[in-house]
Amino acid sequence: MRILICSNDAIHCLHLKQVIDDILKRSNTKCEVNSINDTEYILREAIKTDAVFLNMGMLHAKDMDIGRKIKSENKKCHIIAMADTDTDYKKAFIISAERLLTSNFEAQEVEEMLKYVMIENAGTEDIECYKNRLRIFIKQKDIRYIEAYNSSVLYYTDTERYRNEISLSGAMSIVENSGIFYRINRQYIVNMMWIDDYEKGNIHISDRLIKVSRRRKGDFERTFMAFKMKSY
Repeated sequence: MRILICSNDAIHCLHLKQVIDDILKRSNTKCEVNSINDTEYILREAIKTDAVFLNMGMLHAKDMDIGRKIKSENKKCHIIAMADTDTDYKKAFIISAERLLTSNFEAQEVEEMLKYVMIENAGTEDIECYKNRLRIFIKQKDIRYIEAYNSSVLYYTDTERYRNEISLSGAMSIVENSGIFYRINRQYIVNMMWIDDYEKGNIHISDRLIKVSRRRKGDFERTFMAFKMKSY
């Protein structure tokens, strides 16, 4: 994940960065947090950013289309407005900011916003697969689980099954950066977003009961617990 803070208030910017760094460290989330103090560079940075904390006090009349421009460059980028005055609130509305943060924010507010961004952006990358010999791209987050099948893998969504001629390890290398998948044994990778129930090594997901291997059980439980804490 990548976070950008855009503010000309150096003290406020540093404090927000420290709070974000602390939250991410406690949740063991890999993230790059950068800051800029000029709106001129927002679009260049937004292309590779998951969320922008944008100080409304920096925006002038000529900047009111900045929200549209950011979304046109990167649909996954979430705009969080730092606002304190009625004028700031109006600017936040005009640029279609998704969240508001005042200068006297609490750490818990920032944490909730980061959770929102992580949940919204998790698994949004496309993955290549095939059905009836047709090449298809599906969103990683739509995959319930992945099953090894001979020398290939099967991707299961809500209603469909797709195939790709790669190994289970190869499939894991593609989806692991999303932070929502876990390889529970030699045959299955599960999407933790879609787990209906877990108890004593048994995962209920969609209409399947899948067992976690003994060797991976402890690590899976720790990973799944951390994932649920990030999500709720």
